[in-house]
Amino acid sequence: QDAEGQVLAQAGPEPAPVSPGVLGRARPYPAAALLPSRAGGELLLTTMAAGGRPAYLALTSTTGGLTERDRLVLSITAGVCSSLLARDPRRAGRVNITGELVADLLLGRASNEAAVHARAQRLGLDPQAPVVVGLVAAPENPQRGIDVVRRATGRLARERWVELGDEVAFLVPAAEAQGIVEMFRSLARSGGSAGWAVALSACLSRLREAPEGLRQARFALALWRNGALPGPLLRFEAVEDLGLFSLLYHLWGHRASDEFRRTILGPLADRSGRMADLVETLQAYLTWGSAGEVAARLGLHRNTVSYRLNRIGQLTGRDLNNPQHRLLLHVAVLLGLMPPPEPPAADREAD
Repeated sequence: QDAEGQVLAQAGPEPAPVSPGVLGRARPYPAAALLPSRAGGELLLTTMAAGGRPAYLALTSTTGGLTERDRLVLSITAGVCSSLLARDPRRAGRVNITGELVADLLLGRASNEAAVHARAQRLGLDPQAPVVVGLVAAPENPQRGIDVVRRATGRLARERWVELGDEVAFLVPAAEAQGIVEMFRSLARSGGSAGWAVALSACLSRLREAPEGLRQARFALALWRNGALPGPLLRFEAVEDLGLFSLLYHLWGHRASDEFRRTILGPLADRSGRMADLVETLQAYLTWGSAGEVAARLGLHRNTVSYRLNRIGQLTGRDLNNPQHRLLLHVAVLLGLMPPPEPPAADREAD
């Protein structure tokens, strides 16, 4: 366990954390102290460093049940742990002692209520209280994602974060979410918003729904990565942040969305070769509303834009002067900007 009382791993029945008073009497590896157990009986206790933070390893038994062989086993196990941490100093320097617990909840690896409750207790969360999932990405500098989480969440997140690939995910009680939003806004206003974005899920009714929150946050960040959303703050529940994507999310991964897009766009749905230029022009026209503005934004001659718009009408069979046709085209273009569907949570691992 760690100095804060988090039991990080155990074999056998789940033990009660060793009290701070007893931890203070632990002897550093390779030695071990024989001490009374709070639950009755006795324990052998040693301490070692994990990424610059103290970690404790213990064997428990009934009074008189521990032997010199147990002391040797404890010492060998502590030595192996210390050696593995020392072998990769980069990993040891960024040990996140609660990360695996957070990952279990976010990736759906806590498969039943008992498992969720056990992890919630160790993280200091109420498993039945509303929660929000956050996700930060800084593609050009993944380490900055961790720095952003720490600066913006401070003590509110209480180290309840984990690296998932090049993104950093965190859990916060819903009651603290608005404070987190204000901290991210403050960080962005201070000029520190370049190169990163944060996505916050909807308010989830209980902790077991965390995988859905992660899916929502990943959806929003993927849209930011491909330029469909500006960021840096992407609140899933805020229409002003996600726009129509907050509605289209519910079609993410459904065959119907791809069928609709292909029906409306026709040959433009493939977005290859010259079709990609036409789709870019169509998207710009639907966004800015006039051929002159599109020409200025894309750096094209106005005649080129007019030609492309005429070609779009011919290929799709839609009249760009018809508001209903423009709406259909706009929805189809937005569907094409959505990320590829994700695999089920059970098939997804922290990369």
